[in-house]
Amino acid sequence: MQYTLTINQHKALEWGLNAQQAMLFAFVYECPSWTKPVTTIGGVYFALSKSKITEELPLLTDKPDTAYRLLKALEVAGLIELSSTCLLYTSDAADDTPC
Repeated sequence: MQYTLTINQHKALEWGLNAQQAMLFAFVYECPSWTKPVTTIGGVYFALSKSKITEELPLLTDKPDTAYRLLKALEVAGLIELSSTCLLYTSDAADDTPC
């Protein structure tokens, strides 16, 4: 379980994120430090499963489909790109401070 998350409220508001999305982005932002990078033609993605999100963030959700919907919301906000099992930071998210 992830014990501590740091949320940048200023960026979350700027990006139009709600509290759940900001919490997930704070977690996702740190995943390059511990998850496996997957290099593709499109860039470097990071392997992160929905079950890992539910395991590490039980306060956020215990349902993988909810974790997926929250990831999709981050993609719609332009912060990440999703592939089948990986994510890529967009330039908006990579160049700024963590949420």
